[in-house]
Amino acid sequence: MSLSPADQRNARLGLILCCIYTLVYLAYVLTNAFAPNLGESIVVAGLNLAVVWGFGLIGLAFILALLYGVACSAPSYTEVKPDQHNQERAQ
Repeated sequence: MSLSPADQRNARLGLILCCIYTLVYLAYVLTNAFAPNLGESIVVAGLNLAVVWGFGLIGLAFILALLYGVACSAPSYTEVKPDQHNQERAQ
């Protein structure tokens, strides 16, 4: 089973976004595991870096999901070739 060009594009985009999130999350985990003092530093409104970064991860996941949804719902002009479209209209 081969994927259509639009499905291939969507799959590639999903993998790229997943890798971006995974790298940010890995940095969060490694920072908290190997430099816990850094996570305890106060950065905004009395909140420490670990809490702010954690909420940032939630926000990033939401933004990436919205980006994926918008990008994948955009019409793909490569799915139907012009000659196929003309043949369908003639029938």
